[in-house]
Amino acid sequence: MKLVTASLLVLLILLASTITLGADIPSDGPDARLEEVRKDIEEHGYSWTADHTPISDLPDGDFQKLLGLRVPENYEEIIKEIHSKSRSYSPLGLPSRFDWTDSGAVSPVRSQWCGDCWAQCSVAAMESKLRIFDGDTRRLSVQQAIDCNYGRSGCDGGWMEDTYNMYRAVGAVRQACYRYIGADGSCSEDTCDFIAKIDSWEYIDTTVVSIKTHLMSNGPIAVGMTVYNDFSYYTGGCYEHGGTGAINHGVLIVGWDDSKCGGAGAWHIKNSWGVSWGEGGYAWLKYGTCGIGTGAAIIHYTPRNPAKLVFDSYIVDDSAGDGDGKADPGEMLTLPISVVNKGWETATNLTATIAALDSGVTIVTSSATFPDIDPDATAQSNSPHFAISIDPDLLCGRRIHFLISLECDQGTSTDNFDMVIGDAVTIFSDDVEEDQGWTLGAPDDEATSGRWKRRNPVGSLLDSVLVQPELDHTGGNRVKCFVTANITRNFAPDAADVDGGKTTLISPVLDLSAYAAANLKYWRWYTNDASGSVDDIWSVDASGDSGATWVNLESDSVSAREWLPHEFDLGNFIPLTDRVLLRFVASDYGEESIVEAAVDDIEIVGSPASVDVEAPFVEVLYPNGGEELTEGADVEVRWQASDDYGVRQFIVLASYDDGATYADTIGYADGFDSTLTWSVPLGEHATCRIGVAAIDRGYNESFDESDSHFSIVRDISGTTPDVSIELPSEPTLLGSQSNPFSHSTHIFFGLPSRMAIAIRIYDASGRCVRELLNSTLPRGYHSMVWDGRSSDGNAVSSGVYFIRLETAGANTTAKVVVAR
Repeated sequence: MKLVTASLLVLLILLASTITLGADIPSDGPDARLEEVRKDIEEHGYSWTADHTPISDLPDGDFQKLLGLRVPENYEEIIKEIHSKSRSYSPLGLPSRFDWTDSGAVSPVRSQWCGDCWAQCSVAAMESKLRIFDGDTRRLSVQQAIDCNYGRSGCDGGWMEDTYNMYRAVGAVRQACYRYIGADGSCSEDTCDFIAKIDSWEYIDTTVVSIKTHLMSNGPIAVGMTVYNDFSYYTGGCYEHGGTGAINHGVLIVGWDDSKCGGAGAWHIKNSWGVSWGEGGYAWLKYGTCGIGTGAAIIHYTPRNPAKLVFDSYIVDDSAGDGDGKADPGEMLTLPISVVNKGWETATNLTATIAALDSGVTIVTSSATFPDIDPDATAQSNSPHFAISIDPDLLCGRRIHFLISLECDQGTSTDNFDMVIGDAVTIFSDDVEEDQGWTLGAPDDEATSGRWKRRNPVGSLLDSVLVQPELDHTGGNRVKCFVTANITRNFAPDAADVDGGKTTLISPVLDLSAYAAANLKYWRWYTNDASGSVDDIWSVDASGDSGATWVNLESDSVSAREWLPHEFDLGNFIPLTDRVLLRFVASDYGEESIVEAAVDDIEIVGSPASVDVEAPFVEVLYPNGGEELTEGADVEVRWQASDDYGVRQFIVLASYDDGATYADTIGYADGFDSTLTWSVPLGEHATCRIGVAAIDRGYNESFDESDSHFSIVRDISGTTPDVSIELPSEPTLLGSQSNPFSHSTHIFFGLPSRMAIAIRIYDASGRCVRELLNSTLPRGYHSMVWDGRSSDGNAVSSGVYFIRLETAGANTTAKVVVAR
């Protein structure tokens, strides 16, 4: 026994309802009406035939429910403007007959179950677009158009542009994923793959020549028409009807034939009343009859590759290393990579190449081949697979980002993926589907609307562009995110955007105290349609002390109407304590602006501090003893270092008393540096050493110094600053080498005898921002470098600062200007 198809089932239901609902109609009622239709055809001399159809035998009320096209009030103004500006289309070159059904460009006829004709014809127009330009014959979901459009269309009526706006904003999904139920439902497109989007759409001139021209070049066109009751009896021929009734039904024009209707010509239309109506679901309509052509619009669409290849996953093969399946510093890895084909054709002769987008990774084998991949299938790369080498000093917990480029016979594509280095663990992960203790608001929030919510987002459109996401970032069956929530679908974009101030989203308290490193990654969406108004700010902050103080991670006021990833190494901003908080702030203090924001897939990965217990290795290479350096010269200090989990920072120091004390901090370098330029200080110093401190990710520290002392001698060329051979009679601050300066400057001072001194930097308000030195130094002239940073390591802002040399007997001050 064959299965009953959905379209046949609905026809059976409709016929059954006819028997029930039509019980009060005389048994000869349908036949009598048919005879009236046939008589009218004969009297007017029409050339079409009428007979009983599943549609004609419906009770009138049920039949009227199928006529759901609702023409917008402003359509007449739109079409008048189009007609006034439209260019003249010439009939020359147009064939007398043309039909897209001849080339398989039209999808099968459907049966509508409610007043969704507007969706049926507009979805069919998109299906034809995919067939013509992509060769993609997959059916699209009509139910998506009913449930998920951004206008007020639904099963009780609508207009085609609501489908087009949906396709432009988020795209189309397959019927196989989003089944037709023929009733209004809640939008669930979130759980489906979007297979195509349109670039734009536009209304066109509705003259016969204009529609023919666009039909040939762009594909079938969804249009409106007036349906009279006799149309339900249509079984063939060239239909026409006099009168100017209201436009109430949507159909798809698929072709024309100028010889039809006795030479008057006719449109070939596809209807949505099933294959048992008309000529297998189609009809011929005389040019100009029934208002045919109303609402005609064309879709602008960029063709896609028939094989859509997307990165799926990778496997870490570290059998040449410790074999723990993790990408550890110093290891050589083989990476079998899997790719999924989300297109509609089999991907053949597939090759791929990868490139690292960050330092610390060397690509050893950059390309690999793949077996053929069928639609909706996944395949792993063939051996030999991709291979990479990880720098032994790469910091654990760091993310390395890769670009993968894929090429097959059906086209090319690119994608991205990332890899976390070392014994990193997921400290915190939230796809926002369940409540994990976030605070939706702060006591000082002023926003009167658009406050943070955890929900399935509802998109909103501004000029057919999404200003609020329709989908969360996670995808699949995960649909929620944090969003500055608007109300419901079909409302204006400014109906509930952020207004009147700020709205704050605060994380639960995060315990990061056991970790040497913590990498934060989140995805965010942000709209500020006031072109980046400085009054409307998107801000993300972190705190290591339960919110007593906050450090800014990012601030922005420029729209990015898409899901974008953002990453931060939290240890570079705040101490990793057991009282860490994150906060996301969206604000709208300006006027005439739409501000919307969303956050999803927040994740923190880190390296446990207990894992990194081995101190790093560091060795000073130059100057390493015995050298004679000239005062004022620029010298390259060199060292080498390594660590099992990577070096975080180097501190380079100078001693002028054979290593007894290290009075000068020459500067700082990051974990991949092995050199630092040193401006040798003025004066003669016979017993100098260089010291380098290395600090790893677990804050383990090692120190090495020159094997023996080297000397600094005077520059007899006369190019150095004029410093008297005579020692000063009292502690003297000679000032700074560069004033003003932007990055660093040397501070020169002289001492009449060995003494305890301190050199501190103060800002204009008298606050000490940095202590450069607090030690005992020998007699003579000295110098040290201020790198323009405060005691917390952050660069100070531009302005006036004061250098103060402090001793037990007297203080000396000099002014210096920082100009960034």
